[in-house]
Amino acid sequence: MFRKAIIQSFKTSVKWYLGSFGGAVATFFFFDKYIGLKPYVSVVCGVGIFTITFLVGIVLAYIKLYKVKVAEQRANIEMLNTAKRKEELLTQDDFYGEAISVLTKIFSKVHSLRKLDKIEKVQITEVMSSLCGELKKLFELRIKDNTYSVIIFLFGPMNQSENILDTEVTPSFYDESSFHKKRNAQTKHTIYSNTSFLEIFQNLLDPAGCYFFQNHLPVQILYKNSYSNIYGTVSREIESPEDRRKTWTLPFRSEIVVPLAPIEIPDTERKKQFLGYLAVNCNNEFAFHKKYDVNMLRGIADGIYDIIKLKN
Repeated sequence: MFRKAIIQSFKTSVKWYLGSFGGAVATFFFFDKYIGLKPYVSVVCGVGIFTITFLVGIVLAYIKLYKVKVAEQRANIEMLNTAKRKEELLTQDDFYGEAISVLTKIFSKVHSLRKLDKIEKVQITEVMSSLCGELKKLFELRIKDNTYSVIIFLFGPMNQSENILDTEVTPSFYDESSFHKKRNAQTKHTIYSNTSFLEIFQNLLDPAGCYFFQNHLPVQILYKNSYSNIYGTVSREIESPEDRRKTWTLPFRSEIVVPLAPIEIPDTERKKQFLGYLAVNCNNEFAFHKKYDVNMLRGIADGIYDIIKLKN
């Protein structure tokens, strides 16, 4: 931190006194021109003023950096306290008991479609939208202050002539109160323009690691999401976790995304059977349990795969 203060003070002093040729002359020959001292004495005095200003700048910069550091430490302590409470909520037994009940309800609707001789696309839409709604309510049972959104993204035609990463991904099903629906978000989503989509695509041949999980999106400087075209984004020049949290623009701060694909499938078939993504977002940080929630969503994606495939 002291080194950073020195660098900041030096840059400020150089910019202030030596930012231009005229500024340098004015600094070192001020006492010669206005007081009548000899030129070399004036230069020495100018160097002295520069040095004093530089040292004072170090002290001021250090104090400023120290205050920022203290504020971040306090914020981290508060975050840890909150995280500890959320960790307890994320692992409580009654939630996963309720999850079994909800999943039973979800898959009973999915299985009812399989029994039909002919499945209409509107029926698939009804069941998948209901699934998104049930999942949303399930997650909100656990941490009542959180607001979740569930969206199923499906691929458009794969872009074979150009870069496959530019293939469009369409939000096809989502819960009734989703932020997507509220804003009528008509924006183009591609694999490349979303960190979560891209990471999954790049890890398709690694089933165990083929998912995206992040409980602290605001502090992820390199995170990309195509919803930023609507809600705005935080400059990458803002590095402080506290400042990034204050200026965060997206309506979600935690996210899990899993691929819509069978879990048990030969590696040679993975990309062929990859239909899109199941995404769950939350407006607060520390909203998900990595082990249990990821596995639950992967199981759901696997379970609805064959029905989704009929829609395509």
